Amino acid sequence: MGDMRFLLSLFVLLSLALPMHAQAQSRQLKFEMGYDFPEDGRAPEVSSSKTPNMVDGEYVPPPQPDPVFEPVTYLKVAPPGSLNERIERLLYGISTDVPPVYDHYGYEIRRYMAAVAGPKILGSPDNIAAQIRNIDNAKIVARYWREALSNEMNEIEKQIDAEDAATSARSAFKFNKSVTQAFFSELESWMNNNRMALDILYKIGLENYSYTDPVLSFRNREDLSYFYSLYQAREKALTQIKKYTPFRMMIY
Repeated sequence: MGDMRFLLSLFVLLSLALPMHAQAQSRQLKFEMGYDFPEDGRAPEVSSSKTPNMVDGEYVPPPQPDPVFEPVTYLKVAPPGSLNERIERLLYGISTDVPPVYDHYGYEIRRYMAAVAGPKILGSPDNIAAQIRNIDNAKIVARYWREALSNEMNEIEKQIDAEDAATSARSAFKFNKSVTQAFFSELESWMNNNRMALDILYKIGLENYSYTDPVLSFRNREDLSYFYSLYQAREKALTQIKKYTPFRMMIY
């Protein structure tokens, strides 16, 4: 709850007084901001005294606006001046912040991923489809980034051997290489989980769910349960990717 980001939680409303055939029509299964999904599936207690930003006496910050990443004209990066600098640059855009004009891959990924969910997206199949395309574009950029760094690491290894580099350079390279490998694994997980969460909404369509800010309503428990599992996975992936400094502004 500490993050200022779009939060969803879940409760179930059942109308027991209606006949069985009518009950199937009226059942609503909802995610609502500010409430937790109980482990046993029961509807949580909802107090009328709670304000929209108060949950069990705790303040819940309102949703954070989507970060804005304006288009930039990318500049060519000057060649590194030494082997050590070349090794350091492996983490540029990953754990080391660099100006957007030099962050050719990471900045583009963040631009594509900046608004993949939220009030303007979840209730519109057209907007969902557009954001799915954005995620696919971000995945293409990530693939090129990964290939570029893989080629660069191969060249660094050759330079290390050719120069019989010091142990410190070899250790720094080994560490930075492991960081890049972990990053791309977590980057892929983050993008994939966002895509799957949108994909299920797009596939089931507005005849099976609706969105009225801040509530997602589902007709079928199976759809709700599946979406909720994807939402949880997305939140975990988001937490991981935000550990990388350039990605700390991401909210979905």
